Amino acid sequence: MAPSVGVAGGHNEVLFPGNPGCEKFFTLLEQERLPRRLLDGRLTSESLDGLELLLLGGPRLDLEREEARAISDWVEAGGSLLITLDDVQPGQVLASLFDGLVYTQVGGRVGKPHSGWWLDPIQSASPVRYEVPLEPGVPADRKRQRSVIQWRRGAGAVCVFSRGSRLIGSEFSAHFASWLVTLWRHRTAAEVARRRALPQRHRLLQGYPMAPQLRKDLDEDRLAQLDDYLGLDAGKPCVVGVLPHPFCNPAVKGCGFCTFPQEAYRNTSAEQVAAEVAQELRQGMRWGRLTNKPVEALYFGGGTANLTPPESFRELCRAARAALPLAEGAEVTLEGVPIYFSARKPSLLEVLREELPDLYYRISMGIQTFDDAQLARMGRTAIGGPVAVEKAVLAARDQGFSCSGDLLFNLPGQSREQMLADVDRAIDLGLDQVCVYHLVLFEGLGTEWSKQPALLAALPSNTEACANWLAVRERLLEQGFVQTTLTNFERASLRGTPRSFRYEPYGFSPETYDVFGFGPAALNIFDAQFGWLKTANPEGAGDYLAARARGRTAERMLLLGGWDKRLLYLTRKVALLGIDSAAYRAWCKTELFDDFGRELTALLDAGLLAQVGERLELTPEGMFYGDTIAGTLAWRRVRSGQALDVVEPNKHRLSYDEELDASVYSAMG
Repeated sequence: MAPSVGVAGGHNEVLFPGNPGCEKFFTLLEQERLPRRLLDGRLTSESLDGLELLLLGGPRLDLEREEARAISDWVEAGGSLLITLDDVQPGQVLASLFDGLVYTQVGGRVGKPHSGWWLDPIQSASPVRYEVPLEPGVPADRKRQRSVIQWRRGAGAVCVFSRGSRLIGSEFSAHFASWLVTLWRHRTAAEVARRRALPQRHRLLQGYPMAPQLRKDLDEDRLAQLDDYLGLDAGKPCVVGVLPHPFCNPAVKGCGFCTFPQEAYRNTSAEQVAAEVAQELRQGMRWGRLTNKPVEALYFGGGTANLTPPESFRELCRAARAALPLAEGAEVTLEGVPIYFSARKPSLLEVLREELPDLYYRISMGIQTFDDAQLARMGRTAIGGPVAVEKAVLAARDQGFSCSGDLLFNLPGQSREQMLADVDRAIDLGLDQVCVYHLVLFEGLGTEWSKQPALLAALPSNTEACANWLAVRERLLEQGFVQTTLTNFERASLRGTPRSFRYEPYGFSPETYDVFGFGPAALNIFDAQFGWLKTANPEGAGDYLAARARGRTAERMLLLGGWDKRLLYLTRKVALLGIDSAAYRAWCKTELFDDFGRELTALLDAGLLAQVGERLELTPEGMFYGDTIAGTLAWRRVRSGQALDVVEPNKHRLSYDEELDASVYSAMG
């Protein structure tokens, strides 16, 4: 029998399907995709059999002792019980289910709960597992009025919520109700296990929130409201990404595996899009120009940036020089495929030096592999073979550029020996940085390879793929490289020097650096003084040009506060291999384990994180499962957004409640 949720209804419960005002809560509960069983009679061991969850939603009649005994036994065996109270005085038998907890009436008296009394986790002497307010960031003087207590009992758990009216009628809060359901399910460890079994997608380049959580249907009136109170922190340093166009030209669409925005190359289209990106640069941000923000790193990437027509690239460099206050010794990177670093005339490396002089320069090559058969399958033989890589390294060295190369591992049919051979060859070429990426490939992904069953069948399991990662990582460390992010390794001799790669680590440090982007699919993540704003430009060339013609480039956006701000911070730090509790406390003004105790405990128990003093560090295995770590941390918040879309679809997710310092999905104004 599939696990299901039981809803008790034999004690005149307030929270029960069909009762006035309960529709939204049970609509939300349906999103858990668990069969629902209505228990409108006595609760017995037989009626509870097969249930994962049990709801006692404000029972106005007391339980029988045999019912309480059956519930206690069921919890001890692994069930999770949720009891809600509100203006309901629990009978003596019901109260025995949570006997030992202390309750306090606002004003000071202590005793058993009844109408007007609140749970008091502070004075409780029982083995309380979780002591949590209604939402993260609730002011201390309001905590007792908005408390939930959950504690372990045997293999199961009991969760008591003293404000059941928050789940009914006009007081209903979809955000809170979803959060309460995830607490009640008591399944964080199971969520970690579920995510580990899924394909591990490298979403951490974006971090939280992902594009689906950014609002797209924004009208000009709403944007005008943002204009009234958003502005840039002028003195805060930043990094800038410039995406000249989304075009590339391998023989196989997207090289078979690419999940980033990409379109077939056309020279005139590339010129047109690059010209518009240069104009976007000159105009700067909608919420303030960047003239007073020192730019520590500039990255030309996206599509195949070194496929940009030379004169168009020259104009982009000139626009960047005019619009961006590049810091002394700033880093500038040009990304692309190997062949175009040496074959194009005039060389874009020369253009970069001429138009943006006296900086630290580097190239980032998409090598992927040195294996001829794999390159042929990708359609990259003519643009990224071993000879082209060697020529690109020589051309970059002649111009004084540092060199970085990207390698894929866990390709279909690729042996561990072949993966290590790729790493060895990259090291022998003298690359300063080597970035290694686990291949993202599964049925339904939409890439060319994902449509080929033979290639899918040739992929390693997650366990095998993780073992390959550990071997690749160990080889790089043995050869004198240090790991700086989830995917980046650089020679130890470069650490702390101007040639150390800066753009990516700085971009993962929102407390220190803002991130700005220009061009198709560009992202912005910056402190807008009133709140943090994350925006995304349209991905396709046509959509980008159309947005520019309308006078508004950003297609999606979300204003982040409290809870969202913390998740932005945490997912960035996962990419940097660890979370410092003291730094989290300083930036978020809350305690790390108060906010994410259940998730972090589950990740520690799973061996994906390790406690080192005040720091939580990703284990080597956890680095492979970085996507699982970030997804688990964001799980409750994302579910609350999904719940709101179901039960309150007309709400606008663009602002946050500053008083509670917690993001809410509410209309502006």
